[in-house]
Amino acid sequence: MEKTYRMIIDSLRREIEAGKYRYGQKLPSEKELCSQFKASRSSVREALSALEYVGMIDARGGSGYYVTGNPELPGQESDSPCFSKIMCVLEANWSAKTLKELLENGVDGISLCLTGDCEDWMRQVRIIRQAAQDTAGTGAAVYAAILLKETPHLPEIVERAVTMNMDGFILTGVQDMRDIITVRRILDEMDSNMPVLLRLDPLANYPADGLRMVDGLVVEGSGLLACYETAVKVIKECNRNGKTCLVTATAGTNASLGNDVVDKAIAARCDGILLTMLGAARQFPGEAVSQVRMGVRQAEEKLQQEGVRPEEKRLGSPLTHALCLAAVQAAGVMKAGAFVIPSDTGFTPRLLSKVRCFVPIIAVSAQLQVIRRLRMVWGVRPLLSRRAIRQEDRIQLAVDTALRANCLKEGDAVVGVSGSVDVPGTDNAVKLILVGDIVIKGIGIGDGIISGRVSIIKNRTDIAKFCKNKILVIQATEAEHMQLIEQAAALIVEEGGLSSHAAITGLSLQKPVIAGAADATELLFENELITLDITRGIVYRGLINFG
Repeated sequence: MEKTYRMIIDSLRREIEAGKYRYGQKLPSEKELCSQFKASRSSVREALSALEYVGMIDARGGSGYYVTGNPELPGQESDSPCFSKIMCVLEANWSAKTLKELLENGVDGISLCLTGDCEDWMRQVRIIRQAAQDTAGTGAAVYAAILLKETPHLPEIVERAVTMNMDGFILTGVQDMRDIITVRRILDEMDSNMPVLLRLDPLANYPADGLRMVDGLVVEGSGLLACYETAVKVIKECNRNGKTCLVTATAGTNASLGNDVVDKAIAARCDGILLTMLGAARQFPGEAVSQVRMGVRQAEEKLQQEGVRPEEKRLGSPLTHALCLAAVQAAGVMKAGAFVIPSDTGFTPRLLSKVRCFVPIIAVSAQLQVIRRLRMVWGVRPLLSRRAIRQEDRIQLAVDTALRANCLKEGDAVVGVSGSVDVPGTDNAVKLILVGDIVIKGIGIGDGIISGRVSIIKNRTDIAKFCKNKILVIQATEAEHMQLIEQAAALIVEEGGLSSHAAITGLSLQKPVIAGAADATELLFENELITLDITRGIVYRGLINFG
């Protein structure tokens, strides 16, 4: 029995770690495992209990066992990012464990209905914050949903929400603009810039000037299906003004209807889905979120294959529109892996997301509330950082923060965007950045990018080395090195400048050269893989992707 029990544990553990069973996926039933391992039910149960004890699986009464600790999930998530956001409507019976599961499955925000006892929903906010801290670090966005006709003490509710540091409001049942003005006035008096989203129920209630008073809209999924063209116009207007737009959907009822809403919402370029759980989804919300996220990914892949055309009309002011288009064009040319934007307000990341170029937007801020609000903006990965001492360090600090968070890796090409609206006192700029370990800087002679293995020449005995297609690293070249130079793909020379023997020989043989590379023979290692940016005279460790 002991041998069978250990065999089952080792086999299931290997399969989970290898990715056969992914996070949130259900394991085979006890009966199926008994048949698979030719073991008794007691042995299978002992093995499952042991895996549950170490946290690799979780038992759900009446449903079975589910994977909870797949170590390859973060890598898979980053390889196949989901740009659209998911916000869930909080159910009263959800525990901290359920909320943690939702956040681990990719939920970006929680909508909490502010009705009934204030102490009750304040307790729920604290539970959400704790669950978010245990998983996402910076925390999920928590929005206060207010049904105006059922909220007699609106000022008190708004003040409590601000005091609890909630991240925004979703207003339902707005009859005219005076309701929105009331909320805005309270926020102004409390010196709060919390965003206010207007929920359109039905779509026909959309006021002509409503978008000027709010920070975004929530469109009913049923209205999107029934009046698609009208809904698309409303969503486009949101995007052109840099405002957030969510579309409601339900999980746990008609699966095909829910899929239609998700497909059309993504095609209409909304920022994300506001998800309500019904039926069985309330009991297993983690699985419901996983299915919705899978549908979102498929819709995004379809949109990418069809090709997304940028908005023809201007986004925001002419200056910010030009900044966004310049950044997108630069990202396309250099095949950038991400945009990196330092921001104190979140404005430029929000506006850049509306272009929909399917390149991750890494927004870095020292403001925790800005970070949480950006979680509901399409394509944005918000990161919390320390404050930069000097303004000119902002983009580099943002890149370093992204590296530490594993959002970037050595060799990635990124586009840094700095906007005066985001960082007061700075210029609007687009900076092309190569994330890499710079080893040496010298004088580049020639042009182009060269990657290859190092061959170091330190003395006469090294002249016999075979250097074909390698990068020759030497203190200085002389006539006796001509055969090596002819074989090499490029040269790195410690001494000399534009008139040196290496420079002249390189030009005559059309060999790229980096001269004046101090201590190159000591800093580099034999047969090490490096990349040369000849134009700028820079040597990087490793293979760098320049696009």
